[in-house]
Amino acid sequence: MEYNITYRKKDKSIQCIISYKDEDEKWRQKSKQGFKAQKDAKPWIKNTVEKIEEQIKLKESIDPLLVDITFKEFMEKFISHKILYREISTVRSIKTAYNKFTYLDDMEMTNISKIDIQHCVDSMVKEGLALSTIKINISRMRTVFNYAIKSVEIIDKNPLDDVILPTDNKKDKKIKALNKAQLDNLLKEIEYPVFRLISTLAGTCGLRIGEIMGLTWDDIDLKESTLSVNKQWKIIREWEYGMGKVKRKNSNREIPIPSNTLNELKSFKKLYPVHTSKRIFYTRLNNSSVSIDLSKIYRKKGYDITIHDLRHTYATHLIANGLDYRTVAQLMGHDVQETIKTYSHVTDDMIEKATNVIEKIF
Repeated sequence: MEYNITYRKKDKSIQCIISYKDEDEKWRQKSKQGFKAQKDAKPWIKNTVEKIEEQIKLKESIDPLLVDITFKEFMEKFISHKILYREISTVRSIKTAYNKFTYLDDMEMTNISKIDIQHCVDSMVKEGLALSTIKINISRMRTVFNYAIKSVEIIDKNPLDDVILPTDNKKDKKIKALNKAQLDNLLKEIEYPVFRLISTLAGTCGLRIGEIMGLTWDDIDLKESTLSVNKQWKIIREWEYGMGKVKRKNSNREIPIPSNTLNELKSFKKLYPVHTSKRIFYTRLNNSSVSIDLSKIYRKKGYDITIHDLRHTYATHLIANGLDYRTVAQLMGHDVQETIKTYSHVTDDMIEKATNVIEKIF
């Protein structure tokens, strides 16, 4: 690479200027001031020249059609590609994350720097987004830039690496779970049979909302008192729901049905004739609207929880009553480590109870 170094005095210090020819043989400059003497600039010159040479070398190896591609253009190509190979819900989450990074739209992919990314992150912080939401958005966009590195090879470093996040001063949030009396009371208070049974299956069988909505009568063994989770009701294309695969491989599972829940199912089957689709909850087509409606009902009954918190309630009760983590993981459709991490608070509660018992004994 052809370049030269010049110095000049500026604001009572020395400014160092690197003039160089880029990959198009055009002269460009990079400068920095604040040096006390010319020798103090040598480390900066060395690092900067190396970075420039790496960037020129990278651009020379890039497909000519992609050299000047902007972030917006790249995102359009990336999303079009992912639609072919990923669930529509995954693509939608990428689009949601992208909406927080549109500041980069007109920038060339090869010119996006850490400080540009930091601007987007800072904007999310100012907007008041939860730290967990910001982390999810960053994770989605990190996938985008990793694709640009590994698959397309138009950049060599991910600008999202080492991005600065705000400190979360809040204590670790423990998951919400009802005790047995609260769960029984809530289920008793729900009048609409559809919503009562959906809540019952979440709280006494630990199912996710998509798994509940995807249940068919073929999945229920009334004689053996078991239900099979082998599919879920989900978005299969833009704004359209249908049957799809479960969340992950170990989400396929068989779960014992408690006697009270079994009686609920039998009563429900008499009340609502079996639909041609065999879906138990065929009258409801949108998981999100069901979840929102249920949250409103729970709040009216005095419980600030979601349908997913009833799934947490199920797992919490299993562990608190001595069931081992491996079995709980199998019933929840988790892996063991995920179960331990999510429900470690139960162990804390059990230790506290044990401490009280020990105090009474000794």
